[in-house]
Amino acid sequence: MPAPGSQTEKKFNKEALALLETKKAERTLDALAIGSAYIPSHKLKKNFFEFSEEYVKTHKTDGNRYLQGSLNHFKEFTGVSTIAPIDITECEISIKQGVAGPILSVPR
Repeated sequence: MPAPGSQTEKKFNKEALALLETKKAERTLDALAIGSAYIPSHKLKKNFFEFSEEYVKTHKTDGNRYLQGSLNHFKEFTGVSTIAPIDITECEISIKQGVAGPILSVPR
């Protein structure tokens, strides 16, 4: 264990303090966001696939693999490893034609 006041301990303390300040700021934002439409950025997933995989894990049922299968097919269809949530748009469906419009704009 490093001696008190050593360079290593000072560096550790500085990094730990920075991390604690970040966590404090995130909790403050969480508290201020209650009751509003604002969602703090640290709560948002940066990758739609990460969100989807977490959703599949928490909502799967025994003997039913449709969520996982849908996610796998969607990944294969897009051909990319990450999709930002902002790249996903609403699905436009034409009842008369029975065709779904574009659901995302992913640069390939």
